[in-house]
Amino acid sequence: MDLGIRSAFAATGATAPRGTDHTLAGRIAWITALRLAFLVLLLGATATLYLRGELARYPFSLRIVFLTIGGGFALAGSIMAACAADGLRSRSARAFYQPAGLAHRTGKWVDRGFHPGDRGPMDLTDAARAWSEDGFVVLPGFIAVEDLKPAVDELGLMFPSADGFHDGTDPRRERFLGDEFAGIDEFPFASAELSLLAVSHCLLDLAEALLGEADVQIYGAEAWAKYTGAADYDQDMHRDYLGHTMLVPSSAPGFRQLEMIVFLVDVPEELGPTHLVPRKHIPDRPAVPNWFRRPGLGEPGDDLGRFTDASGSPQLYEAEVSAAGPAGTVVAFEVGTFHRGTQLTAPRGVRYNMHLNFRPSAIQWGQRRGWAYSAFKREWSEFVDRATPRQLQAFGFPPPGHPYWTPETLAGMALRYPNLDLTPWHAGG
Repeated sequence: MDLGIRSAFAATGATAPRGTDHTLAGRIAWITALRLAFLVLLLGATATLYLRGELARYPFSLRIVFLTIGGGFALAGSIMAACAADGLRSRSARAFYQPAGLAHRTGKWVDRGFHPGDRGPMDLTDAARAWSEDGFVVLPGFIAVEDLKPAVDELGLMFPSADGFHDGTDPRRERFLGDEFAGIDEFPFASAELSLLAVSHCLLDLAEALLGEADVQIYGAEAWAKYTGAADYDQDMHRDYLGHTMLVPSSAPGFRQLEMIVFLVDVPEELGPTHLVPRKHIPDRPAVPNWFRRPGLGEPGDDLGRFTDASGSPQLYEAEVSAAGPAGTVVAFEVGTFHRGTQLTAPRGVRYNMHLNFRPSAIQWGQRRGWAYSAFKREWSEFVDRATPRQLQAFGFPPPGHPYWTPETLAGMALRYPNLDLTPWHAGG
């Protein structure tokens, strides 16, 4: 289904990162230049022979030569035009790498050698260091567009397209009006592809690297659609820990909890990217209050409860950093990191993303959803049927080789999930 997703690269006003771009397109350009130089020499020799009259004795060959010359110039022009277009696309994609005006405010954009259509190399150690130092890290284009496509193609199963919403032709439109959280669907999703993407191996690799744990579990997964004008998406600065733990956040290794926002489409500033505050600007901030009203929306004397500060806290808003980025960007942050959602202002705009939560498996106080509550749904079975043992382990399935797996439990699983290949669990490893 066509969701009416339009590229937003041209509207970002972003600047590309410094550095040499040794892309395949660059190598092709050099090869093309050499071929064109050879073509010029060939045409020059042909012209010389023609002017000297050497070709006049062979009229048929002369026609062939002229056709060859014309075809050669046409081919050269087509190649040059294609290379120019590819260069423009490359610059447009790379322009999203780091939004203009933000380079001086954060060092948490990890250079993973991003090229259009190529995930490229990335050092997850650098990402973990940035996440630990500032409480967040932004990974532009971390998931390749081709890996997003199966899930994006099924978003129509869950949400209206931009045109369907803004033209009022989708009957689901009313659901999204008036409440910023009305656009949230919880796991398991109607799209099996999106459910599988939530625990794709690249995201599990990232979660393990950031948490510094080999055994991590996902404890929350939501898909969220936002539409320009549907609701007020401009949030106050806050932390998410109140809905993620019965305790308070810990920055100690082994006890941290991880949130990820995954952009399923391009999210420039006009489509309301998350804004975050680096930890260095908020040293030793107490656990209470948790919400800090935007400047001008409250008075110091307002009684909003002990979890809300109405003083305005301009220092937080002055230090916020935008996470704007292309489709596939992952914004990873701790549950104790100050952040907020921002307003959608793009005409007829739409933003689709996932919000995922991970923790070390031993952190039982980190909770958001109990997966067994939804494990009887058809969407859950469709996900399980296609998931790998590692993906299922992220939801709490015992790994192959665990004592839980006996002839009794394997027989029962074959009845509950008849389309699940139980071979890894039968094999025991």
